[in-house]
This record gives sequence, C-alpha cells and structure tokens, in this order.
Amino acid sequence: MKPSVRGAVVPFVGVLFPAVWYLNRDVASVHHPPFDPSPLVIALGFGAALVGAAAFAALASVVVSVRFHDRNAADSWLGRVFLPDRRTLAVFAVLTVGLIGWALAEMAGIGPGWLATALDPVFYLAVVPLLLLAPLAIHSYPVVVVGLALSAVWLSALSALIAAGLEYCRSNSNPGAGNGHGA
Repeated sequence: MKPSVRGAVVPFVGVLFPAVWYLNRDVASVHHPPFDPSPLVIALGFGAALVGAAAFAALASVVVSVRFHDRNAADSWLGRVFLPDRRTLAVFAVLTVGLIGWALAEMAGIGPGWLATALDPVFYLAVVPLLLLAPLAIHSYPVVVVGLALSAVWLSALSALIAAGLEYCRSNSNPGAGNGHGA
C-alpha cells in the first residue's frame, strides 16, 4: 500500500469518529431538527461525514508523508502510529470492525443484544483518551471532539503495540523469522 494511503488512515478515522458521534447524538436526541430524520437524511449525514473525513485525510496524508518520508522516521514509534505498516493496519482494521459492530449493536440496535456487550472491551479500549478527558468533556464539546480524534490516534498506537507484540511472539517461536516491518 502506498505511503500516502497509509498516512491517510489515522486522519480519516480521526475525523470520522467525532462526525459519527455527533450524527448519532443528533439523530438520537429528543430535540430533533424541525423534521424527523429519515433514513435518507441519516445516509446523507453519513455520506457528508465520509466525504469530509476523506478530504481531511487527503490533505493530512501529504503532511504525514513529508514528515515520515525516510525509513528511519517511518520506523520510529510515531511513524508506526501515523504511517502504519501492513501488520498494524491489519490490527487497526480488526479493532475498527469491532467498533463498527459495537456501534451497530449498541447505538443503532442492529444485531443481537449480546453483541454490544461482547464488544464492550473493544469500545472501552478505543475510547481511553475520551474517558481520560471526560471531566472536561462533560462541559465542552471541543474537548469531546479532541477526545474522539485522539481515540483514533490511540487506536493506531494500540494497533502498533499489538502488532509488535504479535511479531515478537512469532519471531521468538520461529528464530529464523524476519523483522516484520513490511509495508
């Protein structure tokens, strides 16, 4: 995968998390706009969130690609978070699918009730930054946005840590294995 695409993943999710949260908050609110949100309005909201996140990610990926252009920078801890390798992306994808499953079961009521409960640990792991900022977030919407955006960065850092741990376990069980820093 190209570095520009890998560099867009965290910014994309970092914008998408707050957008989806606010969309859900507004749809679930008892104080709807002057109209009830139809499936079309909800779909348009999600579409706008996706387009906005993609536009921001395209711009941010240029910054990420410039910042981590050489191999040493890309192999640094920040490089692995903002320019994730394929193993980190795989873990990130699994955790993100878990979050989507949780959101569909918990917030949209789609799927069995036990699914949200089973996926609660994934959700709580992902939103650690928001939980840490909760005392401030209660009184400030910008802090909520920052907490949710930082959750995407944290999810990428957690994914890098899990991927490195899995690679360490794999290399120790197979001494002839490579270093695992494939892109």
